[in-house]
Amino acid sequence: MQFIRQQKIWQNKIFAAAVLFLLMIISGCAKNTQPVVIWTDSKEFALYAELFNVQSKDAKVIVTYKKHPAEELPPAKDETPPDLIAGAYLKNSKIRKHFAPLDSVFNKKDLDPASLYPSLLEYGLSNGRHYLLPVSFNLPAIIFSPKNDEYVPKKHLVTLNEIKNTAGRYNVTDSSGFYKNMGFGPSWNPDFLYTVAKLNGFSISEKSNQFTWNQQALDATAKYIRDWTTEKNTSTELEQDFAFKFLYTPPNKQVTALRCLYAFQNSRDLFNLSAGILSGIDFRWISQNNEIPAEDDIVTIGLYHSSKNKDGAKQFIVWLLNEENQKEIIERVHKLQLGTSTFGIASGFSSLIAVNEHVLPIYNRTLLGNMPQASSIKAPSAFPIRWYSIHERVILPYLALSTSTSVQKVESLENRIKVWQTQFD
Repeated sequence: MQFIRQQKIWQNKIFAAAVLFLLMIISGCAKNTQPVVIWTDSKEFALYAELFNVQSKDAKVIVTYKKHPAEELPPAKDETPPDLIAGAYLKNSKIRKHFAPLDSVFNKKDLDPASLYPSLLEYGLSNGRHYLLPVSFNLPAIIFSPKNDEYVPKKHLVTLNEIKNTAGRYNVTDSSGFYKNMGFGPSWNPDFLYTVAKLNGFSISEKSNQFTWNQQALDATAKYIRDWTTEKNTSTELEQDFAFKFLYTPPNKQVTALRCLYAFQNSRDLFNLSAGILSGIDFRWISQNNEIPAEDDIVTIGLYHSSKNKDGAKQFIVWLLNEENQKEIIERVHKLQLGTSTFGIASGFSSLIAVNEHVLPIYNRTLLGNMPQASSIKAPSAFPIRWYSIHERVILPYLALSTSTSVQKVESLENRIKVWQTQFD
């Protein structure tokens, strides 16, 4: 009887082991082999997908280009839905509901949150959870010729008042009062005016089709720029006349021709210049109170709430936000010399602090020791849907008119937004 009892015990153990083995086989067979679908407006993700697919045994990704991915959500009924969405302008109140939290990707082994820029990481938070993770960003800069470095503050950052005062010293007029040299005209570049507005606290948001913004920031910007122009350059009209006569070349050639002291340029356009051109110019980051405003179009990545392969999608995120993998990406791009848009990650600085401080300077020597502190980067606000259109058709024209010394009355921003809504909403 004892023998029979022991035999039954062993039979039960063998049966349990067989069941466990069968479950493991079923689990392995049921593994999600469906590729991860990425919607993105960044063409560089095609290369990232290629590298990931070579390295990964468990997951594969495919990339679908979308000019404005935020506007494509939710997907059409006959369209393959995404697993991941990567691109600009993904943070706004209308599309937040389409994303799932990504907090589970963080751990000190795979993805340490301390490796990312704090303000950019906070940008993707909603109700205390991470829905968007930063991939890349750009910064506003003032460029100049090294031949004129005696005019320029020696530190890496430059404030608006420093730009105004040093540029004013560079001005030279002829006997008729026309400018032969002009250090810098705020009206030369609408994006510079917008940068000033951001430094003054301007932001705009939308809720239930209602737009809100800080009008005081716009009023302060208009007064500051008009006073600058009047004090240093006489009038907006003379700034524009000077630009028409002398500033018909790209920004780098404008400063090397020595007619002006400064030109405005963002980091993406600046560091996509060839090494030969970069060697002939220098730059400073535009700041206020030791803060540098990141450009609005920072690239973030989010997990679609109806993703069919969440595990594979998270694997790709962890892979992409890895210092060694980004180093390989940057090396690969420079070896292949793919086109002109080769700067950094997704045409910008990486969201990984170490990549900007240790990897990018290898290929962009002017960045060596010239990266701002992580704490100085200020993330943009959440934006209304179709912000790129509002920015181009409403905000920039309003700033150009309201800051001009030649314009007496400007239609309100509120009316301009209403017109935009009737035409483009």
